Amino acid sequence: LEREAVADYFMPGLGAYDFWAIEYGYREFAPADEKAGLAALAARSASDKALGYATDEDTVIGDPLVNRFDLSDDPLAYAERQLALGRELWTRTQARALPADDDFTVYRRNLQRGLNRFGLSVPLLSNYVGGLYTTRALAGADQALITPVPAAKQRAALEVLLGEVFASTSFRFEPQFMSRLGTDQFDRLRGAGPSGTDFSLPTVVLSIQRSALDTLMSDAVALRLADAEDKVADPKTLLSYAELQQRLAAAVWSELDAKAPQIDLLRRNLQREHLKRLAADVRAVHRRVAQQLEARLKTALAARNWSATARAHLADSQAALAEAMRASVVKPGV
Repeated sequence: LEREAVADYFMPGLGAYDFWAIEYGYREFAPADEKAGLAALAARSASDKALGYATDEDTVIGDPLVNRFDLSDDPLAYAERQLALGRELWTRTQARALPADDDFTVYRRNLQRGLNRFGLSVPLLSNYVGGLYTTRALAGADQALITPVPAAKQRAALEVLLGEVFASTSFRFEPQFMSRLGTDQFDRLRGAGPSGTDFSLPTVVLSIQRSALDTLMSDAVALRLADAEDKVADPKTLLSYAELQQRLAAAVWSELDAKAPQIDLLRRNLQREHLKRLAADVRAVHRRVAQQLEARLKTALAARNWSATARAHLADSQAALAEAMRASVVKPGV
């Protein structure tokens, strides 16, 4: 971030884990002491965070501390910082005056770099919701192998997602900036993407939001949130799947409580994706959210002077919800 000292972009040498693994593999012990000596070396991982261990396969178990391409000791703080860096990059780029003989390639490049920061941060944050801290401890350690992420930590990660990825104020840029996104004419891959010369912000933003919706509305998260009740003394302190869906719906459909008569393309795309998931999987919690949303849509349509586009979007949404809830087959679930 601005005015911060520049840190190393890559590790400048061997890390603590490297030295630990080398010592375990090559340290010499007397034959009678080898078993106890190796056990003592291996036990250091329980007290030294720098020696944490997991495999690529462990990245799918729902532990927010197990991630690829993450060298931090606090993925939540790291993700928040990546989002802040992306926003700072956009702010500085939009205010950046270019020399008269320069092209606008840097504008598009920096927009994409910021969006990439958001895309990489979504799974880091989503993993906290319904997340589980895991350990490979042996029986002698007398500790839990699976511990639900504290509810406060889950809610903190959810708050960041709602405020950065699902808020109506996210991904807003000056029209003058968006009309000056130059392309690198020497980039051989420039024409390979779906956007070609033009840059489709709604397409890229929706891809980021889909990733978050896929996780937050998934069966895996619903199951982990429900299973957490058996692992804590007071289940009332937990984040529930119902609370998660209520808060997500409130963020996605915040325009229903706002005063602006328009709902732009970025928001309509997101709302359709959310609606698609509600309509396709009307489990008990989703049905409740769908019923509440249908009532809000009906009230909003009757009480507000929406633009023609917004009114059509909301009317279609209400009809889709009504049709989904009339379906005779309801999927069992949480």
